[in-house]
Amino acid sequence: MNRSLSVLRWAGSKRQILKELLALYKISDPDLYIEPFLGSGSLLFSARPKSFVAIDNNWDLINFYEQLITSPEEIYSEATALPREADIYYQLRSEYSTVEPKQKKAIIFFYLNRNCFNGIYRTNKSGQFNVPFSNNRVAAYPPLEQLISASKTLKRGKLICGDFCDLLRCDLSENTFVYLDPPYVTKNQRTFIEYGSSPFCQTSLFALKNLLLKLDKIKVKFALSYADVEEVQDLKTIWQFDTTRLTRLVAGNAERRSSVNELIFHNL
Repeated sequence: MNRSLSVLRWAGSKRQILKELLALYKISDPDLYIEPFLGSGSLLFSARPKSFVAIDNNWDLINFYEQLITSPEEIYSEATALPREADIYYQLRSEYSTVEPKQKKAIIFFYLNRNCFNGIYRTNKSGQFNVPFSNNRVAAYPPLEQLISASKTLKRGKLICGDFCDLLRCDLSENTFVYLDPPYVTKNQRTFIEYGSSPFCQTSLFALKNLLLKLDKIKVKFALSYADVEEVQDLKTIWQFDTTRLTRLVAGNAERRSSVNELIFHNL
């Protein structure tokens, strides 16, 4: 099994289907790779494209990656030196929104990410990170070498804090491969969606489908991963798709974590 080389924990991460995604990436053999819902960047950091554009509307996430480019050692050493205790965690969480130096903000972001419940990124209506400390177990930090490797990968491309449709501003061609991993939108069941100033909704999903049609028309290669839900059944009549299984890991009770179908649409 291929191991993800991403350095962050992230709800909805596609580490479990990385083997399938890497296979599609290798088939496309792109000159330019674009990932408009970056998150933990499981495919980006494992594929290590020669050139890429990575987009996410989460400023804190993009800032972390920007600081990782120049300061992987500092981020690692300072974050791992902080005690992994609830009192320290909540103190840093309360201070986080007012921290101004970008590198310090990235250090706290990394610490919170590795010590919060299930790697969830969630904010309240005021934009303050509000995920609780992981009382039962905290995730091990990745080794410093993994942060250095991620830093080297990030130097090959461009990071953008923006909307997924911003990818249309890129220099698209038949040698471009786009991987889309949006938050799930479904009316029939409760599905985790990260909070923020621009949440992904039904309108966003409609815009995403139109975006795929545009990419296909200009012969840009793409892959889209999504839950096997009613909202995307229409895509099965347009593009090829593979069905795989993954375990949802967001639920707090391990017994309630279920294995579900995941669809990977593509035009390869």
